[in-house]
Amino acid sequence: MSALKLREEHKDIFIDYYKHLPDEFLPLDSIPDEEWTREAWRAYLCKTFPRPRIPKKLTLKPGLSFQPPRFLFGWAMEYVDIRTIVERCRPNETLPVMDYQELSMALTEIVRDRFPDIADQLGWVVVDCVYVQGKGTFCCIALSDSWVTGNRKPTPEQITTLRDFFGIGKDTMALADNEPMWWMTRDSQHWHYRHKRDDLREFRPWDPKGKASK
Repeated sequence: MSALKLREEHKDIFIDYYKHLPDEFLPLDSIPDEEWTREAWRAYLCKTFPRPRIPKKLTLKPGLSFQPPRFLFGWAMEYVDIRTIVERCRPNETLPVMDYQELSMALTEIVRDRFPDIADQLGWVVVDCVYVQGKGTFCCIALSDSWVTGNRKPTPEQITTLRDFFGIGKDTMALADNEPMWWMTRDSQHWHYRHKRDDLREFRPWDPKGKASK
């Protein structure tokens, strides 16, 4: 079977799976009777974020298939503010400059050590770059990842516990009035074909399943 024919079959499966979504969450060529350009669609989608909720069935499907943009639920802020949070949580350590992966691992270890019950439910804390319409890019302390958890997010009690522990709203200011929200990742402003194992490796490098897929 040719790659093009395989993609068309995947697209048919996708349309059936995602047809309930609002227009701005659908790719350009699946919106009936609309004249969309890629730039117009992206701008329209970006205007809906941040938001408290995203529709269901936006998880990354197994295998090679037509995947939605990736959304993260958490607090968006400047890199220096996330770095300050890590320093407050590890006051006796001299910390090097950290990239997103290293910040993710540090915050995951902190939460696992301090709140093991919450960590068991979250699995990990992701730090990644999100796009904010009209403001540019920011870092996000993400407690949920739509490609892994769909539209599920932590409970209000868990959110309050972590916000107080991180000092968000008191020692550190975040966007959206210090409330955790769904944000769109900087590099996910389009629909594209991906394989799930690639994303396990890219976004969960400390996860044994991710490492095993290399």
